[in-house]
Amino acid sequence: MEPIRASEVISACKGQLLSGNPDALITGISTDTRSLQPGDLFFALTGETSDGHKFLADAFARGASGVVVSRKVETHQLAIRVEDTLVALGDLARYYRDKFDPIVIGVTGSVGKTTTKEMIAAIAATLGPTLRNPGNFNNEIGLPLSLFGLARDHRIVVLEMAMRGPGQIAYLAEIAKPKIGVITNIHLTHIELLGSLDAIADAKGELLEALPENGTSVLNADDQYFERLRSRARTRVVSFGESPVADVRLIGVSVDEQGCCTFTVSAPSGKMQIRIPVPGEHIMRDALAAIAVGEVLGVPCECIQETLSQFEPPEKRSNAVRSDKGFLVIDDTYNASPASVLSALRTLSMMMGKRKIAVLGDMLELGDFAREAHAQVGRTVSDLGLDVLVVVGKLAKLISEAAVDTGFPANCVHHCENSTLAAQEVPALVREGDVILVKGSRAMKMERIVEALIGC
Repeated sequence: MEPIRASEVISACKGQLLSGNPDALITGISTDTRSLQPGDLFFALTGETSDGHKFLADAFARGASGVVVSRKVETHQLAIRVEDTLVALGDLARYYRDKFDPIVIGVTGSVGKTTTKEMIAAIAATLGPTLRNPGNFNNEIGLPLSLFGLARDHRIVVLEMAMRGPGQIAYLAEIAKPKIGVITNIHLTHIELLGSLDAIADAKGELLEALPENGTSVLNADDQYFERLRSRARTRVVSFGESPVADVRLIGVSVDEQGCCTFTVSAPSGKMQIRIPVPGEHIMRDALAAIAVGEVLGVPCECIQETLSQFEPPEKRSNAVRSDKGFLVIDDTYNASPASVLSALRTLSMMMGKRKIAVLGDMLELGDFAREAHAQVGRTVSDLGLDVLVVVGKLAKLISEAAVDTGFPANCVHHCENSTLAAQEVPALVREGDVILVKGSRAMKMERIVEALIGC
């Protein structure tokens, strides 16, 4: 972060100086005293189970330049009072972002946001210094914190934008001011929170309405909501997919025994042939969105090809890990939705291995769609002819029931109540040469199983 004065914070956040020097220099922003660095301004955020005001003394002890609070506090050091510390964090991020003039790219969608964001950032970096939000810093806390990483030399900023309700994408876009907006797809993810796919599409589509008229909307031509989203765009639209109307079009693909795709893309600047060293057809589809953004930015084809050929996925997203005992684990434990699970299962079925084992946890936040979504996964397991199925959780039991009902051998099914128990049972099931997919919703903590497999 480039230093700012406390007086700038007071103005941007419509705050009140309780104590301290308004000319104090601030060199960073923090919402967590555990990672706070000397010179940081600490925002005392409040939530259902936490209150940052309890950590003010800790913040000062660790070298905070000051604190932003929502109530009166007793201190002689810099303290700024605002009505709402979370809103103030966003206000300050907006002010700070406006000090610079980078090309900001906003990325949202139901599935593949983080991987697409990472691919876009890697491609954009071939043009110059590029900032991206780390990990999943993609909400009303993480996105502002990411923007405080902006510096004068950054040409491009790539920001993943999460959505858990109407208005959230619009709020994040108001802070970040993207010029390019990417919507990867519309699926059932978070449908429990929004109620319908239409509502999800409308919420994601807020990104398009936030773009300036000279911006670009990057949309999935294969998605069922493509036309609906395109009609909301006030900018030019660049599309990607297999559809004949796609600007960046997939025209050929082959999958090797490791589950990695080699594919050919027809784009306005020419044809590209790319092999991404990561298992999964979904990785290829994320790449199409990234290629489309590369085209918008004017990145040469050879740079796009070289960048994607060296791509490494974010942690817990299709990471292939080989055990010392000779089996391969596909760690896809970060999260799970029906679409991402089905894609991962198809990839597993195409991989070379003595046995193909799916370890699947509950898919959460599906509301009334949960029963049918889990049943569909079970039927797919049966159709693909996998060898062993391990289900983890109450909802995941619906997967095994549907699989057995459609012909999957009951003696090849195992059920565990939670990931702790599964971590004890699954290592005993695997053999040398097996390929094991581990996937489930974040709350299921399926990474425990991966850790047990790799450590066994």
